[in-house]
Amino acid sequence: MRRLHARRAMNPYALSHLADPVLLHDLAALVARDRTTTAALLAHLAEVDERRLYLPAAHPSMFSYCVHVLRLSEDAAFKRIRAARVAR
Repeated sequence: MRRLHARRAMNPYALSHLADPVLLHDLAALVARDRTTTAALLAHLAEVDERRLYLPAAHPSMFSYCVHVLRLSEDAAFKRIRAARVAR
């Protein structure tokens, strides 16, 4: 009878196996991607705020919507809403 071994899923956050140049390249790519997604996030927040779409979702404010629906921390919600409004 063959013994079956359970496959262990590789931990995507364990990076010790990466060569230094690969790690640095990946980090730079992630930072670039983060900038793009942050810009898109702020644009979406600004538009939702402008349209007041948080009201039909039963939230009295954009802040409440961000904290309770999007599950942002209060600090993150405040900063992102402020940045979205300034950028708009």
